[in-house]
Amino acid sequence: RALIGNVGSRFCQPLAPQTGWWWNPAEDGRGFGIEVRGNNLFLSGYLYDESGHATWAVSPGPIALDGSLFTGTIYQVANGQTLTGDYKAPSPPTTAGTITLSFADARNGTLTWPGGSIPIRRFDDIIGSGNGVTPSFVPENGWWWNPTESGRGYFMEFKNNFAFIAGYMYEPDGRPVWYVTQNPMTTPKSFSGNWAQVANGQTLTGPYKKPTTINSNVGPVSIQF
Repeated sequence: RALIGNVGSRFCQPLAPQTGWWWNPAEDGRGFGIEVRGNNLFLSGYLYDESGHATWAVSPGPIALDGSLFTGTIYQVANGQTLTGDYKAPSPPTTAGTITLSFADARNGTLTWPGGSIPIRRFDDIIGSGNGVTPSFVPENGWWWNPTESGRGYFMEFKNNFAFIAGYMYEPDGRPVWYVTQNPMTTPKSFSGNWAQVANGQTLTGPYKKPTTINSNVGPVSIQF
């Protein structure tokens, strides 16, 4: 969240996207975390590099007054903290092009970046059937991090007592990587699951390719809120 910038306020953002997971339903296995805070939008893209390895990119910056348009630089980061290692600050980010997001409403938009243009929509309608009852405590959707250990973070979305979480970090060789986990909440304030690793999907610039899960149990994850 350090990249989100100063949090401001708008009088009206009728077309601002909802915070949460977005995707192209026709191209599963790749998606985007979008968070809007006041004047600023922070986008993370989870995708794959040319070798098939899961990788990620981010883009922070200001959004239009009505929330309908965002244009920013795509940044990629490497050489930071691994899943199991001690904290290591990542290298300075490098640029990988530009991105434009235009929104028809809070749940539908178009993403344009080096790979072309695709329609995107909110992903929450398929996150967890749960029991349809909202618990008394629900963690906040969006980016989570340890403020003393920048360069690694987690995008979380909660619905119907179900959680969908992606962890953005690095491999031992320094390459960025992401893992995902999804499960019903253990209790309203706790989550337990296993990180899964996906590979061999669509690159930033290439045509659509459906990915595969290469490890359904990279390691355990538990969160106490």
